[in-house]
Amino acid sequence: MELLTGPRGRHPARPAVAAPSIVVHGTRRAFASLLCLLAFILWIGGCALVPRPRPNVLFLLVDALRSDHLGFAGYSLPTSPCLDALASEGAAFTTSTAQAPFTMASVPSLLSGRYPGSAFRWTSVDLPEKGSQWAVAVGEGVGLLPSYLGRRGYSTAAFVANPVAAAQILGFREQFDHFDDALKHLWTLDSAERLNQRALSWITSVGEAPWFCYLHYMDVHDPYYPPPDFAAQFTKTYSDLPEPSRPWMNGLSRQPDLRVA
Repeated sequence: MELLTGPRGRHPARPAVAAPSIVVHGTRRAFASLLCLLAFILWIGGCALVPRPRPNVLFLLVDALRSDHLGFAGYSLPTSPCLDALASEGAAFTTSTAQAPFTMASVPSLLSGRYPGSAFRWTSVDLPEKGSQWAVAVGEGVGLLPSYLGRRGYSTAAFVANPVAAAQILGFREQFDHFDDALKHLWTLDSAERLNQRALSWITSVGEAPWFCYLHYMDVHDPYYPPPDFAAQFTKTYSDLPEPSRPWMNGLSRQPDLRVA
């Protein structure tokens, strides 16, 4: 070790101090890390600002369809190949339950996400050839799904074959930009195909805007008139089955070993 002579005699020389160099290198690393962090934040923010394409929404309601007679729900006969294929590619909620057993209460509840007690209020309406009939009115301040989407830039339409949904749910049709109930008087006579054609025509007219389309089918509702191609699919002749009249259905429901949806 080199010895230096100073005022107080000989003593060891102090080694060269490298601390400033170390501090400089540390500052550079911190600055570089900060720049990387800022770049990452800006990149994330830029991704968040890029608008994602809004999906179109097709809402299919099949009135009076028994869920326990669908293939994806475990039924043994091939009654629903198209729905089965759709369920295999998405999510199927097999334990969902309607909040009411009739259209007037069920539809507002379904489209608002509310229990019937807060989704509507009871009222009446005068109908041609029927006079005063029970009806419901969508509750004040209750927004249904189509109006919610409409405020966010969606084009909305309903194609309804159910005469009750068309006339006895007050404030329902006003939730849509376009409401088509032209088939409400033909609802049991194979109306699904015609309902589809009207809906597809509207969807084509929308163009690039996102859309919400609600279709309310009635083909499997009582009285049931299946198309000829399907009438004998699971029985030799459909005429072998009893006419599904209201008294017959009420008697069937009283049998302990049977359940009627």
